[in-house]
Amino acid sequence: MTTNDQKTGGGVLAGLKVLDLAHHYSAAFAGVLLADLGADVTVVEHPEGNVLRGMLPQRHGVPLWSTLVGRNKGNISLKLSEPRGQELLRQLATEYDVLIENFRPGTLERWGLGPDDLAAAGADLVMLRVSGYGQSGPKSARPGFGGAAEAMSGLTQMTGPEGGDPILLSTAIADGAAGAFGALGVLAALWQRASSRAGGEPRRPGVEVVDIALFEGVFRLIPTQIVEYDQCGIIPGRSGSVREHGVIRGVYRTGDGVDFCVSSVGPRAIRRLLESMAADNLVAELDQGVLGRGEDAVVDFVTRSEKAFTAWAAGSSWAAVAAALDRTGMVYERVYTVADIAEDEHFLAREDVVTAHDPILGEVRMPGIVPKFSGFHHEVRNTGKHIGADNETLYGTLLDLTPDALAALRSDGVI
Repeated sequence: MTTNDQKTGGGVLAGLKVLDLAHHYSAAFAGVLLADLGADVTVVEHPEGNVLRGMLPQRHGVPLWSTLVGRNKGNISLKLSEPRGQELLRQLATEYDVLIENFRPGTLERWGLGPDDLAAAGADLVMLRVSGYGQSGPKSARPGFGGAAEAMSGLTQMTGPEGGDPILLSTAIADGAAGAFGALGVLAALWQRASSRAGGEPRRPGVEVVDIALFEGVFRLIPTQIVEYDQCGIIPGRSGSVREHGVIRGVYRTGDGVDFCVSSVGPRAIRRLLESMAADNLVAELDQGVLGRGEDAVVDFVTRSEKAFTAWAAGSSWAAVAAALDRTGMVYERVYTVADIAEDEHFLAREDVVTAHDPILGEVRMPGIVPKFSGFHHEVRNTGKHIGADNETLYGTLLDLTPDALAALRSDGVI
């Protein structure tokens, strides 16, 4: 086992070069995941900035979204809708292993920057394409954002109180899921390429496309939706885990106003829940095999058990509830606010909340890097650079553009 002192800081993806054309969170998040693990990721941003720079909240004029999606990345400016910008992008693509984009399908092709165009220019890379509905299918030409994706995935239909209206989640789950699956796809494609070079089937140079739609990531995270509909005709609703899965899982409130979650899956865990509130009569039913008497009996038993637990918690203090749940080995957790997270010793011990330095904001706390590796230590190296921060260095190094040429491109609004 490698100790923390022995870990290398180079990053597990050191040497991987990524060109990041993303201007929305989903694809930009895929780029952050790769950058956090050591990849050399360069953002290609419109000279006037991207959508994320206009989002709230902001502090001292700094959009906080940009500090998160731009962190650990370089930044160059380039107007891709301009012919000279397109030519520069085709040249740059030949220097990179991965390209990330989230334009509406057909946009890059219209600009002469699609996979075939880049391959013809000599690019040999993996191209991650994140879009609302994917590169194929009857809806592929439609624009898409995370809310529409969550609605289409089935998640919105399942979210909300029993008997109430469906609710859109208050954070960008679909975007994050698509970005994470997109990063996984990139690494899988890179593995396939490396395997080919190592003695597998010979591979022709070119552009390998990884295609993900916004709705697909969160749809894939919902475990049984399709199979239970196919096999049982069930359309999951907002009735909770008790009736749909035969488990006790939900959010409850103590008498002194503390919200907490329990997860009780299977006979042993349900027994722990019942023992925690000393529900001897329900324990006796469990021991008599009530969970093996068919679906109706299971639903009735777990429904009565949950009602008893809800009432017990509401009549007890948080200290008493936590002590009882600890005593029986229950899986539970208090519902955290971000204020709790920011100071929690476990988050801090695992470096899941870290402090980084921003040239304008100063010290900034933000999410740490996930996952952890035994042999590598990854850190936040920057909090997102200003537009075109690396123009001189990158264009000059990779494309041999002179200061005069860069000044002309800047004057014409190309960079």
